[in-house]
Amino acid sequence: MNSTFKQYLQYACKAVVGVVFCVSAILKLVSIESFEIYVFSFQFFGLPLSYIAARIIICLELIIGAALLLNIYKRQVYIAALSLLTAFTFFLLYVHFFRGNDENCHCFGELLQLNPLYSIVKNAALVALVLVSRNAAPFGFAREKITGIVLSAVVFASIFIISPPDNWLTFDTAEYNETALNEAFANNVLDENDFRNGNTIVCFYGAGCRYCDLANKKMEVILQNYPGIVPDIVGVFWGTNENYTTFIENSKVPFSKTILISPAPFLKITNGIMPVLLVIKDGKVVNTLKYRSIDENVFLQVYGSGEMRVVE
Repeated sequence: MNSTFKQYLQYACKAVVGVVFCVSAILKLVSIESFEIYVFSFQFFGLPLSYIAARIIICLELIIGAALLLNIYKRQVYIAALSLLTAFTFFLLYVHFFRGNDENCHCFGELLQLNPLYSIVKNAALVALVLVSRNAAPFGFAREKITGIVLSAVVFASIFIISPPDNWLTFDTAEYNETALNEAFANNVLDENDFRNGNTIVCFYGAGCRYCDLANKKMEVILQNYPGIVPDIVGVFWGTNENYTTFIENSKVPFSKTILISPAPFLKITNGIMPVLLVIKDGKVVNTLKYRSIDENVFLQVYGSGEMRVVE
């Protein structure tokens, strides 16, 4: 085989891996909220660190993918690509065999959903392509060092500027309409006892609302991590019966009660915002949360300190 043709064939294999890394990173970034919660669900970190860990993974994938395409730092990137693919593969084996989780592994965000086993096969194919492309050198950069430094800096800066972690930002408090809530009590749309007795988190969700679903998944993980602070959880929904039923069936939040109400009172109470969570202690609303302000520390502060559940 002609040596030049062989070099370009090897580079083509390398480029395929580079494109897959870049596409994987971009699709994770597009659905960053879901990826954050996926990282958080393994209980390796609290929510703030999970935000950062999710973005670091995206940055590493994008840098390695771009470096493969640019054919720079050949030996270092070769090792980095194999190491990252190996780490991902062992993690997926852990997810499948020890966690028993065969749902979307978020390798390509939410657009292309793969379960862990399919993703392991994909990783094995990418490893084979990396090994084949080890000596690919049809071209190079004269200023390889500065190119690598600039690439890394631009990627990290861009990711954290385009999508800063929620805990780096300040969000307005979710406001609810207390007058509309009292009207709902008076008209028997809602039961006042659910709001006035003891410690309760009341979740106002739109059935079929993406951010309501994500908020509920955040709550699932927080309640799994801190089982000692679980108050009563009441779900107040609006939407179609079908979406409401699907939401409840898929939810792992231990609702003590759920109710589907008509849109008008729901939207009046929440001022048209979804989701809204009322954090109630001793019958009084002490905090109101939107999706991005949901954090385990809020509940620990309100309902008392607790130790994070040990990961088994």
